[in-house]
Amino acid sequence: MRSLFVFLFGLHLCRPFSLSRSRQTRTLLFSSPRKTSADFYDADTLAGILDLHSSLNLGEVVAEEVQQDGLFEIVEKMSQNTNSRVRAIACDVDGTLIPRGSRVADSKSLKVVRRAIKSKRLTFFLATGKTRKGAIDSLVRSGEITEEELLGCPGVYLQGLVVVNSSGEVIYERRLNLASVAAAVEKTRTDGSGLAVVGYDGETILCDEMDLDHPGVTQLNEKYGEPRVMCCEGGLSNYASSFHKLLVIAPEDEAGIAAVDALRPKLEKLGLGAGKFEITQALENMIEVMPKLTGKGEGVKVLLRHLSLRGNECLAVGDAENDEEMLEFCSPSCTLADSSAGAKAKATYVMEESSGEGGAGRAMEVHALGFKSIKFVTGNRNKVEEVKALMADVEGVEFDNVALDLPELQGSDAVEIAREKCMLAAKEIGGPVITEDTSLCFNALNGLPGPYIKWFLEKCGHEGLNKMLDGFDDRGAYAQTIVAYCGGEGEEVEVFEGRTEGVIVAARGSTDFGWDAIFECGEGEGEGKTYGEMDKAEKNLVSHRGKAFAKFKEYLNEELD
Repeated sequence: MRSLFVFLFGLHLCRPFSLSRSRQTRTLLFSSPRKTSADFYDADTLAGILDLHSSLNLGEVVAEEVQQDGLFEIVEKMSQNTNSRVRAIACDVDGTLIPRGSRVADSKSLKVVRRAIKSKRLTFFLATGKTRKGAIDSLVRSGEITEEELLGCPGVYLQGLVVVNSSGEVIYERRLNLASVAAAVEKTRTDGSGLAVVGYDGETILCDEMDLDHPGVTQLNEKYGEPRVMCCEGGLSNYASSFHKLLVIAPEDEAGIAAVDALRPKLEKLGLGAGKFEITQALENMIEVMPKLTGKGEGVKVLLRHLSLRGNECLAVGDAENDEEMLEFCSPSCTLADSSAGAKAKATYVMEESSGEGGAGRAMEVHALGFKSIKFVTGNRNKVEEVKALMADVEGVEFDNVALDLPELQGSDAVEIAREKCMLAAKEIGGPVITEDTSLCFNALNGLPGPYIKWFLEKCGHEGLNKMLDGFDDRGAYAQTIVAYCGGEGEEVEVFEGRTEGVIVAARGSTDFGWDAIFECGEGEGEGKTYGEMDKAEKNLVSHRGKAFAKFKEYLNEELD
């Protein structure tokens, strides 16, 4: 077994890449297949190597000696670089879901979070420095997501020092030792001007009496949604059960931020020595004191092991220094346009959108949930607006229209015509596309005008279409829409039909949209009204187009999940 590992490891070392710690180098290697590897091996050799990688658990092959030599981290990263399907999402809260400077989460991103929670394929979890209660409360106040939805998720809280499963049970925790607490508090009191200290014991947040009214302490609850800070009887340094972490807080002004900047190197020096703690920072007016060898990244690793997942099966989304280890471990990982430079350097991708522009949600759509930008082939603005209204509640899909000069196909089979037209459009656009063919079929004329209604309407108008049925007892008709969807050139075309029965009448109601004014619906709540007499919502419930797009919507929801 060891010789097999050496063989595989040697193959990796032969590849033209550097094991530099630069994340930019790793981004080139690990985000998508590159031509270099394909050129380096012939197709059969490359396929064989990939098959070996798929069937081999490198974590079992490397023995203790390898881990001791520090190679386990390298092999772990290598094993993550197959393009595995994402099965989990780890997402930060402040600065990521909640935009910088805001108290309320971005609504676009939370809608995507709800979709991720509902997904049968994915496990969504928060990875935050906040308490579980504080994180959930701060997201719920937006009104876009419920407490029940978030409580059903596992999570990484307090910078990875508390990890819970989907039942809310703590499966991992780490605490500062009492000496570390005392040392950090004393250093802050002696060298920190105008700074307060709070201690986190799970959901309980405590401070010394002197800090209760400190503006930084009060904002933890008022701005960040954390549980209210209470007075610690006997002082933080004497708290019997110790704390998961300490938070050193300054007012949100230049003087406060300067005081934090001045204290940080002193705390770091203390932590390296007798203090036995380490420092991280998420916000510029706060320093977090944590046990050695801990952090949000470590908490994410613990939870992924609990879920039987690896780093390359988890999308991480974060924005700040305290997210860097998580962003480096997970693949893919994303940060946002307004994130810190350090976070951007560690992430696989930097989104164009900021935290306030739905950047976190966009990252989840693109790199985990699946996001489609679908072109609707039409130049008719009324159709575009109607379809956007019909598909408004489909999450993860963006619709835009494009006018293409496609050939007018002839034939008796409307479905096959629709398929062929959609394939031509997909080839022209080079991506996902929908086409729509609508017919108005008069029973007395054996289905005419049918798909040619557009030209009949242009030449005859509403009155002329009515006159076509003069002399016939049967003025019945049906409206039909065939929606065809193709995911791209060469892919199979899916077809969705909708049909509504009615009669042809003299024009009533709005005449702004095609032949709506002369088609009186004979079904459901719209019976007895022309389409032109209905408002948009009413028409969408009974119309041929509404029925076809309802079927298409069901298909998309299943495909995206």
